[in-house]
Amino acid sequence: MKKKTLKFTGERLIPKINKNHAFYYEHLNRYYFASQFSKSKIVLDVACGTGYGSQIISKQGRATRIIGIDISKKSIKYAKKNYQEKNINFLIDDAQTLNSQKDNSFDLIISFETIEHIKSSEDFIKQTKRLLKKDGVLIISTPNTNTYPKGNKYHINELSPDEFRSLLKKYYKFTKDYYQKFYLSNLISQGNEANFNNINEDPELNDSTSEYLICICSNQKIKNYPGIINNLNKIDQIDVTKGYISLSNQFSNLDKENKRLEESLNKIKLSKIYKIFKKYKDLKKYLINK
Repeated sequence: MKKKTLKFTGERLIPKINKNHAFYYEHLNRYYFASQFSKSKIVLDVACGTGYGSQIISKQGRATRIIGIDISKKSIKYAKKNYQEKNINFLIDDAQTLNSQKDNSFDLIISFETIEHIKSSEDFIKQTKRLLKKDGVLIISTPNTNTYPKGNKYHINELSPDEFRSLLKKYYKFTKDYYQKFYLSNLISQGNEANFNNINEDPELNDSTSEYLICICSNQKIKNYPGIINNLNKIDQIDVTKGYISLSNQFSNLDKENKRLEESLNKIKLSKIYKIFKKYKDLKKYLINK
């Protein structure tokens, strides 16, 4: 089936067009972060856009079922042509009302860069609470108005960090804050990750330095989830490392690998072949110098 193309407006990510730009990686990184929560879950991806994120939640996050909704007919058509999976259903719906969905239907709702596009932020958050199961989780993000450039014509209701948190706490008993920013790699962190003690300079992510705010919300206690570093191959023509690394294991994995290599090296040094080869090299050196 031939894949359809869309015109990039500056808002909805189109991976085929935006690849290798910061805009591309910051969007993907949010979905990779959310993948930690989605295994065996029923997930609603609000304002799914072109559908790439729903596919990440399906493949990387191993969700049982995903419903991706967007108000744009063109985006939903594109999503169906380019990112359809057996466990994904793409639908046209308005995030402010979410009329297509029933109460208490979802284990996880994902809403990235949506709330600033909605006239009534409170109506939207009410709807997320209506749709979540009793122990359900909402993962929501928005640009940080303290650092985000002013004048985006698509943003009709930007919230300050305090306004954003205050609204979420009005409807959810427990919340956890995360911050997102570029440090050549794209980073999502609580701002005080323990593993940053191994780095020379702390990123100090907070309301004054981050580019985006991400909040995990639930009416049940939320356990700690690690942040994510999206190490990239190329960002706006700058070459760096490639891969997706969780902050909780990146240093421990390096330590394990170093230990494994040291053990392998020690085994080689203790082997008969190594000892014979070493004697051969010593003898060869003696004969050459004689």
